[in-house]
Amino acid sequence: MEIMKITDTSIKITLLPSEAKEYDLKEDLELDNKEMKEVFSRLLLKAKKEVGFNFAGENIVAEIFCAKDGGYEIFVSYLKSGEKMYKEKGESKNKTTKQIFLVDNLENVLEIFARLKRTIYQGKSSLYYDFDREKYYIILEDVSKKDLNYAFIGEFAKFIRGNQVEYLQDNFECICKNNAVELLSRLL
Repeated sequence: MEIMKITDTSIKITLLPSEAKEYDLKEDLELDNKEMKEVFSRLLLKAKKEVGFNFAGENIVAEIFCAKDGGYEIFVSYLKSGEKMYKEKGESKNKTTKQIFLVDNLENVLEIFARLKRTIYQGKSSLYYDFDREKYYIILEDVSKKDLNYAFIGEFAKFIRGNQVEYLQDNFECICKNNAVELLSRLL
């Protein structure tokens, strides 16, 4: 097991397949059941001891990714006291929301970029590559997964929450930092 502190309020826990079995993690396990809460309590206690991840009394958010080999990557973060999870009515929304899409192969990346180019996509775009998993990550600004203009992306990629942008930028190979749609759509 590897526990890595990303920021003061977020960590990444990597479990090998044997460790996932030890913690009885399964893909089809309900996140709200008692067993899963006990597993997370054990993992968070270990994180507190190893990297000083102090989350007591805070709202915790976890994202769980299952690897092909049966291992897991778990991203855990919390809101500090006083921070709000949701905006109050009337508060302005962040205009530059970033969305991340996980793509299995380069052909699908190029197809997504070509279609985005045809839809006259104007936002910022970048592309990163994970050599270990051999996967591509597309980061797009001002794209909503609920917007029907971009629904086609779901045919070629898996949506990943946008709060992992900094992690991707720090840990994966940057193929194209800016204007990826414009530059790489020409290849198809």
